[in-house]
Amino acid sequence: MRGAHNGSSPYPGAMAAAIVLRNNSGDNSEFTIGNAVSDTIVEGNALIDSDEGLQMINTSTNPTRVYQSHNRGL
Repeated sequence: MRGAHNGSSPYPGAMAAAIVLRNNSGDNSEFTIGNAVSDTIVEGNALIDSDEGLQMINTSTNPTRVYQSHNRGL
């Protein structure tokens, strides 16, 4: 999951909200959650032989309210 914000003007709210990543699997896959993202559920995923797994990128606007449960390889 990747998103972009051009940064030309500050935006106080979430750029993406209420995202559910559930029951996914993949060989050497990864999830990246960053910047202005809120209310995310990461649950029941299996990322086999993943080099990165789940990445939380905290830059100028941190992700908020991220819940993760019952994952393998993250």
